[in-house]
Amino acid sequence: MKWILALRNPVERAFSAWNMETKRGKEKLPFAEAIEKEADRCREALPSQHRVYSYIDRGFYAHQVRRLFSTFSGETNCLVLLNEELRNDHEKTLRRVFEFLGIDGSFVPPKRACVRTGISIQIDIS
Repeated sequence: MKWILALRNPVERAFSAWNMETKRGKEKLPFAEAIEKEADRCREALPSQHRVYSYIDRGFYAHQVRRLFSTFSGETNCLVLLNEELRNDHEKTLRRVFEFLGIDGSFVPPKRACVRTGISIQIDIS
């Protein structure tokens, strides 16, 4: 089994998760207040991560990646990418993925496609 992890910038990931939960109607607090109260709100889910309110906690990737490595026999079957690599050098990053998966090097990766989500990148921290 091979794993490909694409890690996002933790701040962007936290804001995106908050925005998603807000649109779903599960989050009623402004972003800054939700972050401030995260620890208290997530206490009920310990030792796991809270499904809705763990905006910052889910951005601490090291623990999650270590658990994956220990469960599935180490790093040799895992390719770790940064989302920025995929965004900024799409073709090179896809070639790394193809090589990792053992796909023929002559394969031409698809052209980059960008999905627009309508999410505002303005973060109100007041």
